[in-house]
Amino acid sequence: MREHDAQQAASLARVLGISPILAQLLNSRGYTSENSAAAFLYPNYEQIHEPYLMLGMREAVARLQLAIDNDERILIYGDYDVDGTTGTAVLLRALKLLGARTGFHVPHRFTEGYGIQQAALEKALGEGYKLVVSVDCGIRAHEPLYWAQAHGLDVIITDHHLPDEDEGAPPAFAVLNIRTWQG
Repeated sequence: MREHDAQQAASLARVLGISPILAQLLNSRGYTSENSAAAFLYPNYEQIHEPYLMLGMREAVARLQLAIDNDERILIYGDYDVDGTTGTAVLLRALKLLGARTGFHVPHRFTEGYGIQQAALEKALGEGYKLVVSVDCGIRAHEPLYWAQAHGLDVIITDHHLPDEDEGAPPAFAVLNIRTWQG
């Protein structure tokens, strides 16, 4: 854990009614006042960034809405690490609440390897999926995405990693990356 001010952290824990470890984490990340820590823990609507400023968001939302409206199957393709599996679970639940027909695939780390694999896309297409949404992977999956494109399988990439400098962004229907904002 990064350095933190023990006295400030103890004050945050007491005033906000949070655990000492959470207060230490907040303090070590620069949330040193009660107001800044409370704003981070309990944000209001005005604090949330406009999601459509993220490049590719309009296209991704429109494609997801089309899939839901047309009762198309949507495969969520998650990474096997903690942010990938958590994101997969959250997205699966959200899409189901919106009425989507969904399934998911989280590759086995040792038998399938990292990232989007063509074999998994082939299986998805064979099972009737029309749209794949990645979670925390796919930013460097050029070859499998060229295959998907050639076979009419739309793929939306959501990944916070950076693309390969030489290849650039992958050939996906849309690429959502927290590092790409308009304006």
